[in-house]
Amino acid sequence: MEISIRDYQHNDESIIAKMFYDFSTHLRDMDPMKRIPEVEGYGEKWMKVILDKVTKRNGKIYIAEVGTTIVGFVVGVINEQTEEDKLETIPSTVGEILELYVDEKYRGKNIGTMLIQKIENYFREQSCDVSWLGVFEPNVSAREFYRKHDYKERVIYLIKKL
Repeated sequence: MEISIRDYQHNDESIIAKMFYDFSTHLRDMDPMKRIPEVEGYGEKWMKVILDKVTKRNGKIYIAEVGTTIVGFVVGVINEQTEEDKLETIPSTVGEILELYVDEKYRGKNIGTMLIQKIENYFREQSCDVSWLGVFEPNVSAREFYRKHDYKERVIYLIKKL
């Protein structure tokens, strides 16, 4: 199986939007609080949000392919540290992974690792000294994957249904 990682192209948009929808469904199914809504046109709407963030924040989208089939992607942006941020942490240039997705049929084949390495290399080229991301707490396999790649828990948000 030949896996390649390449830059996002505009004609990838509909496939990635479908993957965003599939990912949202996957997270909704595992949400014990049932707070993730089913939104009509979610994939296309979220794709527009992501493309806007990538454009405004010097980001990148990389696509994973097996042959000519898109099987995953990663989205990363560069965060500018605010004055408020500097009160809470040392001056840093932060690369943020907004999304990382691999089609369920292709998981466990090193594709996620290839994608994370690609975006981390981009962050290094942009002089980032740290990379960070958020992960949905019930998504145990994703948390384990990120820990395997040396990501550490730093801030944990708690929620209570009222």
